[in-house]
Amino acid sequence: MLLLKDIQQNIDKHQIISFDIFDTLLIRPYIRPTDVFRHMEKSYGKPFFADARIAAEQAARKHHPHLEDITFDMIYDEMEDEYKEMKQKEMDWEEMVLRPNPELKPVYSYAKAQGKKIIIASDMYLPTEFIAEVLRKNGYDGWDGLYVSGDMNKSKYKGTLFTRIMEQQGCGAGDILHIGDNKKSDYEIPRRMNMSAYLYVPAQHKRFAAYKKQFRQVGSCDNLNWKISAILSLWAEKETSAEDLGYWHNLGYKYAGAAAYGYMQFVNATAQNQKLDSLLFVARDGWLLQKVFKMINPARAAKYVYAPRILNNLYRLDYVHSKKEESKAIIEYYAQTSAELARRAASARLNTAGECHEFVRANSDIIKPLAEEKLKQYRTYLTKDLKNVTNIGLVDTITGAFSSQKLIEAALKQYVCGIYWGVCMPAFLPVFKHKAYAGEIGSNTELRNDIFTKCWNFMEFLLTSPEHPVIGITDSGAPQYAPEQNICEIKRSEIYKEIAAGALQFAEDVQNRFSGHDIFIEAADIVRLVNGFINHPQKEDIRHFADIKISEDSTHRMWIPLFSTQITLKEFVQKPFQSLKKLQKLVWRSKIQTILLNISRPFSAHIRGIKKIEITFFPYFQKQYFSIAFTPAEKWQYKLIIGNKKG
Repeated sequence: MLLLKDIQQNIDKHQIISFDIFDTLLIRPYIRPTDVFRHMEKSYGKPFFADARIAAEQAARKHHPHLEDITFDMIYDEMEDEYKEMKQKEMDWEEMVLRPNPELKPVYSYAKAQGKKIIIASDMYLPTEFIAEVLRKNGYDGWDGLYVSGDMNKSKYKGTLFTRIMEQQGCGAGDILHIGDNKKSDYEIPRRMNMSAYLYVPAQHKRFAAYKKQFRQVGSCDNLNWKISAILSLWAEKETSAEDLGYWHNLGYKYAGAAAYGYMQFVNATAQNQKLDSLLFVARDGWLLQKVFKMINPARAAKYVYAPRILNNLYRLDYVHSKKEESKAIIEYYAQTSAELARRAASARLNTAGECHEFVRANSDIIKPLAEEKLKQYRTYLTKDLKNVTNIGLVDTITGAFSSQKLIEAALKQYVCGIYWGVCMPAFLPVFKHKAYAGEIGSNTELRNDIFTKCWNFMEFLLTSPEHPVIGITDSGAPQYAPEQNICEIKRSEIYKEIAAGALQFAEDVQNRFSGHDIFIEAADIVRLVNGFINHPQKEDIRHFADIKISEDSTHRMWIPLFSTQITLKEFVQKPFQSLKKLQKLVWRSKIQTILLNISRPFSAHIRGIKKIEITFFPYFQKQYFSIAFTPAEKWQYKLIIGNKKG
């Protein structure tokens, strides 16, 4: 409505209101018009169609220099025979993706309500009849004239189309207000002809300027990835719509929606290629993913199941011996069932990981039968809706130990195909059948930014569930939650309801806008956008995430800030070492926090014998300012870095 307020008085002064069509009354879900061809090429499996289509239009203009504009037929006359069938598909695609512009629709409606004569004029090769049909379909009717350059051989660019309008409408230049997005054709030319003109800047273009600043990796409009073009365009439409459902809903629409949709298209393709009968979406990461998947492919069986790390620890006694919280969780869990185990635990020293591990081993006579019974109950829960199913897929986000897959395979007594966002620790790869959307790395000690983003905790914050952590499964198969929840978990759960609603709206918008056609979002596209958000947070991002904490351990007892936290000067002075440790883990730091951290720890060294030495000065700056490497011989390297070594 802001645009209407800006232009309302100008409309009131004129008898005739003239509108441009494309990127004005109607908008495509792409930053660049030619991305339509890129999308069609991929969707219809027509290699090089986009380049051929662009070249054909250029050739048609070159071969008809006497015409002010060309027609659709002329363009396809230049196309090779293998692409002729795309002519009707292009028109169908345009009709599918074009939508009324939420900024211009109120302007059009206001002009009609004021009894103004409405003219629609476009420099366009598509047939007039087709454009008229698409306009009516999108709620633009009741106009007094439709002028299309290709069919009329008159153009706005030359000014002759405006002359024809004035002749047929019996009016002078001063009677017309023209509204359009092209600086030359819709603004400079009509003003030169003494008409009034309003230059409209499409929301996609305005938002692209903002996105380009935030997402440095997006690049210029000329080299923009067409899939990101589609995503950013949908974001822009959402931001310019009248409905604003709040920060968390919008965050979910942008990042959780795009990530879940792209990932689930990969899962759908993998399920088809692997001939999987059913998919198991592992809680809690699979909650949103399953809902998005069912939008994409409602026919394929997809069950939401509970298989968190803690259940693998408890039911298979598969735990890390050096982690006290994992072995202690086993003791506490089975002590609730066995009075004898509870008695032994009460009199035992359980202060260290070693002591807890030794207690589990020494009391396996009690714990192991209880665990086997639990695994048997879990098998009953898991197979309830999986009768006569042989090929099963498991969907989870990230794995390093394949804990969910191990648990489910042990319960089902058969192999499954794990489908993950990303996988680490290749020692397991020959054992567990799997596919990865983003890729694999050799170790999970340091997740790669180009696969797992600069903060995987943020991705887990986006792709999860409003449910509280599961600590077990009842005999009937219902999830067991901890009786009391941490206040951080309660807040996360409430926020996630809004994030999920936004993500599902994005998936629904993509389905509706492209009629089920895939937009082929690759993991690398999501990673680029997410890293852009992480690297360049806006003020409202920092404010909303200021007190958001997440749990990193399987028992959900240890909570850390997701992005940022406040540390007072008093706290820093009183507890400098603890404060520095907190600051090291933060993704977003204030300038003062960054300075304090770099002063306290001005350099870091990574040394592997005398052959590989890496020295970094001021490692806690956000950017990398300088880097030089010296390799005197094969497998020998010395490196000096100033700033963040990850760039």
